[in-house]
Amino acid sequence: MSHDKNEINHSNDDKGTRRLEGLIEDLDLAQRKALEHKDKTDEPLEPLVPWVIELRVIGTPNIIRVPLGKRLMLGRDDVKKDIYPDIDLSSYNAQSLGVSRKHARLKMQDNRLTIEDLNSANGTYVNGRRVDIIPTRIRDGDQIRFGNLALQVHFVIQPHSDEDTLHGFEENLDIPRIGSGQRLLVVDDNKEVCAVVRMIATKAGFQVFVSHTMQDALSLIDTGNIDGIFVELMLEENNGLDVVDYVRQHTSNRIPIVATTSGAGGYREGQALAKGVDILIEKPLSVDSIMEALGRFN
Repeated sequence: MSHDKNEINHSNDDKGTRRLEGLIEDLDLAQRKALEHKDKTDEPLEPLVPWVIELRVIGTPNIIRVPLGKRLMLGRDDVKKDIYPDIDLSSYNAQSLGVSRKHARLKMQDNRLTIEDLNSANGTYVNGRRVDIIPTRIRDGDQIRFGNLALQVHFVIQPHSDEDTLHGFEENLDIPRIGSGQRLLVVDDNKEVCAVVRMIATKAGFQVFVSHTMQDALSLIDTGNIDGIFVELMLEENNGLDVVDYVRQHTSNRIPIVATTSGAGGYREGQALAKGVDILIEKPLSVDSIMEALGRFN
């Protein structure tokens, strides 16, 4: 993929400023939504854990991006009964597949993800085993089934790389300040991933800019004010390696580039490194893997 410099409009600084402000506003909204998500019980609100999860509907190309939160109910919307689960599965033929209105609950706490059935009519299953009243732990790659609706769990971000480590994550998380104001560009179409990475990087002493599209990423790179790039290789509409190509061809300074991907594999890793990626991180990301990557920008 090639990009003609003439395709990028630099003549209207106000337009570019508004676009950047819009991106930051979108990200702030995602962060506020995450922080304001409160448990509907009377229990005290526990520290927010920066989980980002995707549920892949087995047998289809559909991916459900799970919102940030401590506890999330899954089921089907029912306007007449005023039932609105956090994750509405109605669009996936849920009713005919036996999904209850209030079917199950995910709980994300410390470095553990669990699921419990909410007395559903057709049961909740993890890797074929029925979940009872005791919450069952879920790991990356597990298959969960609500009635006959099967989903695969994919961790995008989990608190700690060691899944058996309990790691509290609060808004005032004690992250060491390793940066000195370096300008970091995060390129990812998943806003919740961007929210977590930006929160960690900002606390670590970096100035963070975010782009959800290729065009905005290239516009920010063209300002010449970016000191490092954190890019997802598998964007919805583009290949993240195109960003790497553009940087290596159009910037005189060698900007450090960290790339993230799911299931890198030898071929993709070799391709990314050949294009000029300095370090490739396979998802799920974690606080410690993000901090290790940020160390490359010093």
